[in-house]
Amino acid sequence: MKILKFNSNTNHTSLQQSLTLLADSCARPHMRPWFIPGQPDMWTASVCAAVRIGRLGKAISEKFAPRYYSEYTLVAVFEPASAETSPTPAAMLDDSVIVGEWTPIQPDAQGMLSVSTTDPDGIADSVELPLDLDLQFVNAAIAGLSHDATFRTGDMIILPTALAPITLRPDTHLRCAVNSNTILDFKIK
Repeated sequence: MKILKFNSNTNHTSLQQSLTLLADSCARPHMRPWFIPGQPDMWTASVCAAVRIGRLGKAISEKFAPRYYSEYTLVAVFEPASAETSPTPAAMLDDSVIVGEWTPIQPDAQGMLSVSTTDPDGIADSVELPLDLDLQFVNAAIAGLSHDATFRTGDMIILPTALAPITLRPDTHLRCAVNSNTILDFKIK
């Protein structure tokens, strides 16, 4: 399984420049706690949308790219605040991508995202924002990269736009829902 994380929206010619290829051991399912390695201020975290490849393909045109995915999820991506703070490259850090429940992509690919955190003192914070999956970007990424690499069932593409930041405090509970359906749910330890 490949995990392709895009760091910024780009055009076809610079897809590779904004791409990070993560080790498959980076991904783990939600519902289990995530343990902060080292100090909390050494890490940044964000909630991003991701799509999963559903079939084998190579040299896929942008027109046919939507046939290769049908599900999305939300992921929590944890990265070192700077390259100097982590002895392990971010692309190799085990369990650094917490993967939520996979959900079928609806025709309009939109919804309301609710991100709520509860800190150790029981104080809750919640934010709502529109979820608009950038499927044109996904199609362009699949088309642009599939000429050099084969996409396989289970490969994941993490979209470049972070939907919400996560405050890294031990014993914080994070819950993300789209249209009231919980997709991502775990504690930070």
